[in-house]
Amino acid sequence: MGAVASFTAMGTVGASPGALSERLSNRLGLKTSERELNRQVPAEGNASSSSSYLRPVEVIPQLTWYLQRHAWLMWVGLPAWAVIEACVPRLQATAATSFSNLALVVLLLVELHHIYAEQQAWALAKNLCSTPELIVMRQLGLLKQRSRLVPIGVLEVLDIYTDLVFPSVAFTCEPSITRRWIGAWRVVPGIGSFLSKVVSVLLFWRAAAVFVLATVAISLFYLWSLISTETARTERLEQPGARVTAEDFFLLARYANMAAMPSVAALCEEMAAQRRWVYDSTKDAAESAQTLEEFKWGWADRGTAMHMEVRNQEQQEKQESASKSYFTLLLIHNVIISNCVQIYFQGTFFSLSFNDTGREAKAKVIISMTLSTVIAFFRCKSTAGHLGCFGFIIMFLVALFAAWMGLRMYHTFACEDHLWNLTTGCVPHDS
Repeated sequence: MGAVASFTAMGTVGASPGALSERLSNRLGLKTSERELNRQVPAEGNASSSSSYLRPVEVIPQLTWYLQRHAWLMWVGLPAWAVIEACVPRLQATAATSFSNLALVVLLLVELHHIYAEQQAWALAKNLCSTPELIVMRQLGLLKQRSRLVPIGVLEVLDIYTDLVFPSVAFTCEPSITRRWIGAWRVVPGIGSFLSKVVSVLLFWRAAAVFVLATVAISLFYLWSLISTETARTERLEQPGARVTAEDFFLLARYANMAAMPSVAALCEEMAAQRRWVYDSTKDAAESAQTLEEFKWGWADRGTAMHMEVRNQEQQEKQESASKSYFTLLLIHNVIISNCVQIYFQGTFFSLSFNDTGREAKAKVIISMTLSTVIAFFRCKSTAGHLGCFGFIIMFLVALFAAWMGLRMYHTFACEDHLWNLTTGCVPHDS
């Protein structure tokens, strides 16, 4: 209805088709102006006056290169470093201190590369925006959000590192931690007996390692699937008149999320939202305005009025489908798999190993859980509005899960044996 009202305000019956079409183009300018969105290469005769112009086909490969390089560093380099830590005696985790502080030197180098890559990627992403689109970004306050989003990305890299080294930390408390885990499951009504037998075979540290390896494998597969689309996209953008679509920006946002760059991802997500609106030059602007005027007075139905709008509805539906796919996958991968599962295992480890770990180790586990919780809520907040009811349901479930884990952490200190189940309460040590 808001779209209909906005179109009604653009012009009324009686305006000439040419003037009305120009009015519509100007009114839609920030979102659908073909002159701005297509970003065509200037004519050869005007090349001297546009020497600073960069075509999308030149910018996007550079942008994806920075995003890919840091994503590979995160999902190949950091896991490899975690394995090296577990194998080198001087770097191995201990029950007293958790992971080695000396190993954080490598993490610092990764974070420095993250900041450098983000600066380059941000500048290139902005180069894909037209001047009107940048005005929209400033009005929305998106450009100012960068100062808040960059630290979130830095913390996300730190969170990923603590998740990767967690299995080696859990290994330092074996086999006592598995015995307590078995006892905690044994007292659970119904499925407790079966699960206690399962975990006795898995061992706690192995179960944690399985989920960490699964997260890394899914991330690498996802990253490789993104890279496989590069050739087709480059060939399409090289065609005369090709434009950067909403799907292209969602693809860039996926790269940015894999590289833990929420600032670049947010910019690309908003650009994708702007590019949903594609001007349809095959429709008559005067007829569209006439139909909308009739709808305003109740002489035409809403379906007819929407059909006559001068925008490509087929492309809009296609881009909206890409939007739902993008944000759904973001919730599943970055929140449920990467964060919630790790919060559960680390919270369970904190309770089971309370008597075996030192203060430094406990502090590091709490920091890791806090980082995962903050990032999970940040992801939920940024995606829920785009997915409607489904997004808010996931956000509510994540909030319930966080509350459950918060109660468990509280009872770790309150219970005599530092172990608590939701269904059974405090669990005695000899259970």
